Amino acid sequence: MDKLQEQILYGLNLFMGAKDKNSKYLFCNENTAKAAGLDSPQQIIGKTDYDLHWRDQAEIYREGDHKVFQGQTQVNAPEIQTQPDGTANIIVSKSQLLDKHNRCTGLMFSYIDISNYFVREKPKAFTRDKRKLYLGSHFGNEYLTRREVTVLKNILLGYTAKQIAKICNLSYRTVESHMEHIRRKLQCTTKGDIIVMAMKTGLTYTVLDENSWQE
Repeated sequence: MDKLQEQILYGLNLFMGAKDKNSKYLFCNENTAKAAGLDSPQQIIGKTDYDLHWRDQAEIYREGDHKVFQGQTQVNAPEIQTQPDGTANIIVSKSQLLDKHNRCTGLMFSYIDISNYFVREKPKAFTRDKRKLYLGSHFGNEYLTRREVTVLKNILLGYTAKQIAKICNLSYRTVESHMEHIRRKLQCTTKGDIIVMAMKTGLTYTVLDENSWQE
């Protein structure tokens, strides 16, 4: 391994690695191993996302892997990742891993942790009864209800409206209504905008930390 390869794999503030077409890890660098809760990069070989610290996001990551295997390169997509030290906001890129015949044999991925760069204003705390989460002056002092916080949590984890309806035992239309309220209150137009806005304002830390709002 030359010095440039060594710097890329084991230095810099970059997380990277590769998976085969069954989404089993082939290798990773030290940063990724640490984020996965492992002692060394070698321990990740043969494991899947379900075996690692971010198992709660495994299904979402594998859906993204499948799209890459089908030829859809992923560039700078915002995602959430559960790490040993807490929840991280990450920007992920994935591309196909090709053999000498240009056949897809897996994927390469890389991501950066933007958790310490985007937080602009920490959201207000929950009310004492934890029924409302005030969003602060940036959002016109709007608030999210407990149900909207639950829906937002699942949006951040990457679930679709249909999946959220099943998880929360709600109708699809009810979830769609909650999502519309969240979009309006966060001044967003799309689901992707909601995720980015939550990252920018620090909402991810509050919403994904269930100890702060669960009774």
